[in-house]
Amino acid sequence: MERSEHVALARTYIAASVRLEADGIHQLAAEAVWGAANLAAEACRHARRLGHGNVAEKRRLIRELAAADTREPDLEFSFHQAQVRLHNHFYTNRLTAEQAFHWLALGRAFVERLLQISETPSNQADLL
Repeated sequence: MERSEHVALARTYIAASVRLEADGIHQLAAEAVWGAANLAAEACRHARRLGHGNVAEKRRLIRELAAADTREPDLEFSFHQAQVRLHNHFYTNRLTAEQAFHWLALGRAFVERLLQISETPSNQADLL
């Protein structure tokens, strides 16, 4: 997949997560946001012509992006929370509906930030 395909699929996952949450299916909504976060990280990697990466490589890229993006919440924190709150919720169902609502909103905002970064010319390899 190319950057634009990762972006489109991440947006599809985010839209699905909203519908799933509205239907009360928080576990699957959480996994959709975690999937979108991974796709958005891949879009950023592709923007820099890095190709696909594993979680450690995505985490390394997020660390680099966080150094340049000082807005809160921190990108590294957001990626970590998407994994430990949302991805884990898919398997454990430990979040209450209120907690899921909170972490889903933060996860979606994180994905949107990554997608914006991937689409910003200054973050793309040919301009670095």
